[in-house]
Amino acid sequence: MRSLVFCVLSFVCATNANYEIAQPVITNVTLTSAGAVVSWYVPSLVPMERHEVTYKGSDNTVETIAVTGDRSDALLLLIRPCVNYSVVVQSFSRTSQSPESLPEEFSGRLLPTPLSPINLYVETGPTGRYLYWEYPGDISSVRKYNIYGYSNTTVSEHQSVLSNANMADLVQFPSEHQFLLWMTAENMCGTSSKSIPVFLNALQAPGQPNVINVNSGPNSITIWFEANLEGGPVSNYRIRYTTPLGDQNITDLPGDSTEVTLTEFLQSCFKHEIWLYAENVAGESQPSYLSAFIKSQAVPGSPFLKPIIYFNGRYIARWNPTSADDIYAYELWCETEAESPKIFNIEDNSTQADLEGLTQCTVYTVSIRAQGSCGWSEFSNSETFTSRPPDTPRTPVDLSASGTASQCIITWSKGDPHELLWEYELATENQNYDSVFYWVPPNATQYTLRSLDRPSKQTVYLWAKNACGWSAEATLSLSVSDTGAILIQ
Repeated sequence: MRSLVFCVLSFVCATNANYEIAQPVITNVTLTSAGAVVSWYVPSLVPMERHEVTYKGSDNTVETIAVTGDRSDALLLLIRPCVNYSVVVQSFSRTSQSPESLPEEFSGRLLPTPLSPINLYVETGPTGRYLYWEYPGDISSVRKYNIYGYSNTTVSEHQSVLSNANMADLVQFPSEHQFLLWMTAENMCGTSSKSIPVFLNALQAPGQPNVINVNSGPNSITIWFEANLEGGPVSNYRIRYTTPLGDQNITDLPGDSTEVTLTEFLQSCFKHEIWLYAENVAGESQPSYLSAFIKSQAVPGSPFLKPIIYFNGRYIARWNPTSADDIYAYELWCETEAESPKIFNIEDNSTQADLEGLTQCTVYTVSIRAQGSCGWSEFSNSETFTSRPPDTPRTPVDLSASGTASQCIITWSKGDPHELLWEYELATENQNYDSVFYWVPPNATQYTLRSLDRPSKQTVYLWAKNACGWSAEATLSLSVSDTGAILIQ
């Protein structure tokens, strides 16, 4: 026994020759929901003042905590999942310290690999493009999301997103490129498989704004406008206009604006030229150009508009000037309830104009104004007319049938050319209410039905259609015999 004690003491003295305190021995490391509990003992009778526990992660993190000398365990906090750690303990008395213990290895808790994000969709706005998604599982298992994109021009991009987000502004993806996007969810233990991809269109500059109306006052010009449905969304509008003192600019019109009033440096009898631009992060639209005068007493009188006439397939507007002032141009407006006004510019002193490009079966209200050297007159009296055809077609007449079940010829009288037919539709319905529909061109007066059932009863329907809609149906009841004979009932 004495020899054994002597050997042990000799070993301690030999290995710890420079320390008064023996090397601590780590006995256990246990993972808990709060962290990792490390336990140790110190084979020394010297009273301990404190112990320092240092743990290093494979992710290069280093933490050191101190506990009082009467402790033999410590809770290691912030243990990252799936990170490998090495922990050592060093003990301290009032006058000395031990060597560090031998390191003990352990790993953070395992997390399940995240699921792939689902229901990805893209929205495009005037300030950028946005990706939305859902996470199908417990979001607490996600550390971050990754968004990847590959464009048809071989440009690839990557963007990381916070784990508590379900939307991302795609700032890392150049707006002029199209991208195929997919996502992954990531934690410290792994990365999900790729999500189902979505397509991200390039963000286009806005289309040229549509100017709806212009109104002049004694000291102002008001312009009504709307965004063009073609092109990208609008973040803001910009206006440039000429004045006797030089060009003026308005640059702070919000993207949802529908009107603007110009007031700065306007002058009577000065033709103010105006350019309206729509903008977004992708660029600027082509400008809409217009010119306007502020209201002046020196403008021409309003023309007198005559009733609209229809001659040789043309709609003709006619008017008489009511002013002896020089007139440089006319502006004729055709307005409807459903469409933007159609404006005809007549750049001379004509007194009539063809109204081209009108929509059929539409009620138009027409008015005109004259332009002189100091601006536009008030609008004239208005005239209302309906573009042809004025109504739906009449029901087809003289519907009849001949032939046999193999080739049953359905005939009817030619439609009125003033009805401007677009098409016919013919249908058959048997005694079991089974129906078949056939398209027929507008100039046709017959259609051949083939292979009718024998025996059967058939009802034939015929409709005519033009720009105003469908006619009432014409009907014809037929009986087909066993031999294929056709009998009109």
